Amino acid sequence: MKKLEYYLGFILLICSLQLIGCAAMQPKIASYPLESMQARKFHVAKKDFSGADISEIEILTNISSQLEKSGNYNWQNKIPAEIGGLRGFNISGVKTSVNRDNPYSIKLQFYNGTYTPSQRFFLKMTNNWYTSAEKKDVSTLTADFNVTIENEKDSFDILLNYPQKVEENILWLQSNLAPTQNLINDIKTKFIQVNQPVIERVYELKGEVDSRYPSDSVYANFVRSLKKDSHTAKEDDIEKFGHFIISFHNQSISIRISVAPYRNGSKVKYEAIIPYKVSDNVSIDKTFIDELSKTIKSIVNS
Repeated sequence: MKKLEYYLGFILLICSLQLIGCAAMQPKIASYPLESMQARKFHVAKKDFSGADISEIEILTNISSQLEKSGNYNWQNKIPAEIGGLRGFNISGVKTSVNRDNPYSIKLQFYNGTYTPSQRFFLKMTNNWYTSAEKKDVSTLTADFNVTIENEKDSFDILLNYPQKVEENILWLQSNLAPTQNLINDIKTKFIQVNQPVIERVYELKGEVDSRYPSDSVYANFVRSLKKDSHTAKEDDIEKFGHFIISFHNQSISIRISVAPYRNGSKVKYEAIIPYKVSDNVSIDKTFIDELSKTIKSIVNS
């Protein structure tokens, strides 16, 4: 009887320890209010140079990228590791995501933990293959930036609002996250460092010009006047073409030139790839394009 009581007591002790252990392994969830800060205001043009629309999602994505890459915590690490006998990764860093449904918001999250992808493994004890489930165990600190975008006549008016709070979710009552206050300070830094949103675009300029000079001479003008691009230039008896770089208004522009005999002279066809930016204004205009075309044509007959 005493032996039975001993074993029952031992089992109760083990169960109690397990319950204590399980309680200790529960995630720690906390919410911290943030100081109030004035919203950031921006303006972005609604159309690019070609007249195509700038989308609200493009603007949100640009702001989201700035929040992720600014501040002191701006990396993402993924280091291979063995986790529970399976191949996995130790992961840490900061990431952002955009809520694409209006009202818009951008979620900023600092994270640290482990990730184990689903994989096949063999268990000798049963002499069978099994498939493990994908598993992610991470501690996080999360903040939400609400974004208001007003659709005006020629531009978007954007308000980026500072988060009202952060949510902290720490696994196993331990965290390799930076101290909470350090991360809160970095959220403020990231918010302050957001610049005017910039949307990148490319305009393709095409044209042709006739010359009274032979094709060999005209092509030589481009070789002499411009820097050759990394692309291979082709030169044969009928047509010559190649890629060049033209410096124009402090910008390096890639241009493809083809020169072929035409009547008593030659015909030049050109295609210029012009990167530009859309922000509160558009970085190129018709004058820019006209001057670039004029510069190209001047090389033909130089």
